[in-house]
Amino acid sequence: MGMPAEKTLSPTLRAVLSMLEAGQSEQAILYLRENIAKASRNHGQDSLEHANALEELGWCHWWTEDYANSFRRFDEALSILGKGDSQEFVQAHSKLYLQKALLHAQNGDIKTAIHLLEEKCKRLTNPNPELLFHVANFHLMLGKPELAQAWIQKYFMTGNRNPSPIHDSALILKAEICRSLPKPEKCFPDGLPADIDQASLVQSAVAKTTESDPVILLEVLEELYALVLDEESKNRILAEKANLFSVLGRHDDRISLIKQQESTVNTKSPFDLAYFQMAYGLAFAESFRLNEAMECYRKALEALENESTNQYRHQARMQLAMVLDQMGRHLDGASMAEMAANDAFEIQHHAGGFRSLGIQGICLLHADQPEKAFTKLRQALENLSPNDPYAKLVIEHWDYHQDSKDCGCKNPDKRHLENIRFKILQACPRGYLRNVIVHKDKDGYDLEFDFARNPSEETMASIRQIAESFLD
Repeated sequence: MGMPAEKTLSPTLRAVLSMLEAGQSEQAILYLRENIAKASRNHGQDSLEHANALEELGWCHWWTEDYANSFRRFDEALSILGKGDSQEFVQAHSKLYLQKALLHAQNGDIKTAIHLLEEKCKRLTNPNPELLFHVANFHLMLGKPELAQAWIQKYFMTGNRNPSPIHDSALILKAEICRSLPKPEKCFPDGLPADIDQASLVQSAVAKTTESDPVILLEVLEELYALVLDEESKNRILAEKANLFSVLGRHDDRISLIKQQESTVNTKSPFDLAYFQMAYGLAFAESFRLNEAMECYRKALEALENESTNQYRHQARMQLAMVLDQMGRHLDGASMAEMAANDAFEIQHHAGGFRSLGIQGICLLHADQPEKAFTKLRQALENLSPNDPYAKLVIEHWDYHQDSKDCGCKNPDKRHLENIRFKILQACPRGYLRNVIVHKDKDGYDLEFDFARNPSEETMASIRQIAESFLD
């Protein structure tokens, strides 16, 4: 859901959100139309208040997925704001104009977003650096790194050096562009700026995980690791590299990275021992080396045997429960998940407790005990945030069972399909593919692509040809 910054959300929009959450969309629209009429009557057709009221109706339409009317109201507000020459009018126009372009991009119309922002930049003697940044980013999303490079260079030519999230993001975007060029260039050829907040820069790089090609981002992080001096930032990079190795199926590289991290700790506390064993366990589990994963979690629990806190113990037991479930030991997994839940509730870690109950429910479902399973699944669903990844896992299993469908967890082809996914990700052209899900049923294979950049028709054909070459 697109949304103006939380700190600028007006009382009117907060009231509208409450109405929409209560299913009262018609009342919300009527309320906003009354506000528009009142603003026009009290302040005039060309007033800032009238423009703000129109913008608020635009947001309501956006949240109800009536995008045509949403953009129509935004355009009406922009028309009014464009008539004023006071700083207040100019700032409001620039902010809404940029927001409109970003919403077009969010809605999948990146070309319109680029057109809007490039036209705005042409009309300005000194374009806002943020506009230049977004144009560069959108060109990269369309798979045009050369154009993206030209625009990010314009950003840095403005002389904007103010420490800010947008400047950190611009440095990381520039690095991604450099690695995405037909002839890749170094990410940071001149090193890092002396006045840069390295921890903030690393945070901006890590935040790109959900939207970038993992191959490209991994290269950026590797170069960044050699330049940052802060030990905490280096560890943050190593942790993110481990995640990317997992995404790419480079499990041996992930295990080597954990060993590298472990070697830097000279005297290990029981918590250190447990932490590294759990890291190994996760790496082994994701590479389907389940016996080795089980042994790692056993060692983690052994290290924590005499410790009073249950924080790591709860995590180790929950992960072990999932491994046992994968091994077909569903009831053992359910028992282990129940112990994990007890550990979590004992230390008031309620989210951890309900996640563990969700895992217990899934284990019981796999053990063909649906009545017991649904008791646990319902407890998890009623108490976890819908955005919690474990809640999503629980919902998937709940829906599969309600629709009398197989969840696929027991599918003997699961490991084979994952191996195909890893091969596709590593073989496809760099800079495009963020993920691919491989499905198989009685009719054959189906590929579900998730792109970090929009490929051209020619590139798309190449990606599909490469992907299909790994199918049986």
